[in-house]
Amino acid sequence: MSRTAKVTLSHTNADLSQIDISVTDDLWILTYKGRLFTRRDYKPYVSPLSSYPRLVYPSKATATNAADKLNKTFSCLDFSIARVGVLKGTE
Repeated sequence: MSRTAKVTLSHTNADLSQIDISVTDDLWILTYKGRLFTRRDYKPYVSPLSSYPRLVYPSKATATNAADKLNKTFSCLDFSIARVGVLKGTE
């Protein structure tokens, strides 16, 4: 998968896990009926814990695909995306 932004900072931990910080011009957030929402997934046969999937994406195409999957899952057209602009003067 190609990156949408250049990696600005990178760090590798002792367990070889890596953290990359990328700078982007826009972010895309999923919305439900035009409002922000949270999502929690339960998989009781896999883990007793719940997971919180991401709702913000650096790529419009990825965010659109996520909204389409939610619309298909819930048999609706209520999920969409919204652009979140970069804060000016923070560079």
